[in-house]
Amino acid sequence: VEQQIAPDKVVREANLRYEKRRERLHVRRLDDFQFVGRVRLIKIDVEFMELGVILGGRRTIKRDRPIIWVENEPYFDDPPNRTLVDTMHDAFGYVCKSVARLELVCAPGKPDPKNPGGRLVQDEAALPRGFKRVVSHLTGEVKDVHLWRALSEVDPDFARKIE
Repeated sequence: VEQQIAPDKVVREANLRYEKRRERLHVRRLDDFQFVGRVRLIKIDVEFMELGVILGGRRTIKRDRPIIWVENEPYFDDPPNRTLVDTMHDAFGYVCKSVARLELVCAPGKPDPKNPGGRLVQDEAALPRGFKRVVSHLTGEVKDVHLWRALSEVDPDFARKIE
């Protein structure tokens, strides 16, 4: 992590701290996993290592075209660090949009009919039916119902499926 953000900057700006002890981790690329069936959603929350996860999943992302929900704090800096968003667009044809503080949803893009040859726009058809409803609940935009009800509105059989 130190290659991406300096320890003093983390303490000052990201509300994180480094511990003096070091640990050895075994890291596997997303593409090293053998998934059964199509990957439809990837959730990434890895504290400044998001781009590494994306690049380690190139084959999976290009093959399955999943929705990617990613916490990406640098995008919300002033000025924004667009590295992840631009990589998603240029390397994968994805468009990322903010859905909550520090959270982006990236989905396959489509050509913008208003700007042929320009940047892609998010393809709303790429998002599952009801996705916006559940996201609006999770982000606090909608506070009138419990998550259980929001999920049931999206899928009337939801309650039966998990019993």
